[in-house]
Amino acid sequence: MGTGGVFTMKSSACGHPTGPSRQDGTSHLEMIVVVFVIGVLASHQAPGFAAWRDEQRLEAAIRHLAGEVQRACSLAIASGRGHALAFDASARDLGWRAAADEDGDGVGSADLASGRDLWLGPWSRLSGRFPGVEPGRPGGVPTVAGGAVDRDGLAFGRGSLVACGADGGVRSGTLYLRASGRGAALRLYGPTGRQSLWWWGSEGGDWARLR
Repeated sequence: MGTGGVFTMKSSACGHPTGPSRQDGTSHLEMIVVVFVIGVLASHQAPGFAAWRDEQRLEAAIRHLAGEVQRACSLAIASGRGHALAFDASARDLGWRAAADEDGDGVGSADLASGRDLWLGPWSRLSGRFPGVEPGRPGGVPTVAGGAVDRDGLAFGRGSLVACGADGGVRSGTLYLRASGRGAALRLYGPTGRQSLWWWGSEGGDWARLR
């Protein structure tokens, strides 16, 4: 019958006319709900994530500095001349730089300033490698061994040099770092050149060995 201006509408499998799907509107609504839920969850998790991130950076920083000291001592043994790691703490940041003895009397600050000892490479800083990590202990936290109060995270006598001799010995002392209420410490044990790493959690308590 079909030539007299009668048109037919295509039908779906269920016999209903096809047209704009209601699922389009539903998908947009669902997307809005999902985005909202993600935003709420992110707002609750952000502080915890930031603390976790700072904790990871703090541990990485103290392990890195332990490795730098160990490297300096290894170079001293291998070369038969003193090596050192010099520290510079200022403006809540810590810098370090390797150095070598050139005049046979050990690495010294005066010899480095005059050029009699040799700097090995540029300064590195916590702010550049481990953002959020600072020198020093968290407020109110005691030293690891209850010794003298450190200066800007450094407790190596009067100087800021960790000097390693050709026999593997090292200047005794402790280096402290902090981030988000947590603390980390690197202890060095004199003639033996041994190291130990320590951790202070945000919940307080005592210093514990970091493995």
